[in-house]
Amino acid sequence: MALRIFLTAVPFIWIIGALPWVNRVHPMIFGVPFLAFWIQLGVIISVFCIHTLYMIDKKNHAKADAEAAEHALDGHKSKEN
Repeated sequence: MALRIFLTAVPFIWIIGALPWVNRVHPMIFGVPFLAFWIQLGVIISVFCIHTLYMIDKKNHAKADAEAAEHALDGHKSKEN
């Protein structure tokens, strides 16, 4: 449960909470101002956090398994016809 809360809070803290400390132009990283680099990195971090939350959510695994089984049965029935 604590991991889920942490993974949910990281993107918010990364983009909004740290803004006062990273709101500067220099240093330039890969040719973009530091703030733009920070936000782009935050988007990547957010994707990782959301993906991890999805993977640890047991309901999604059960639903995906049920859909896969149903799809396999439908495919098997259509091949017989």
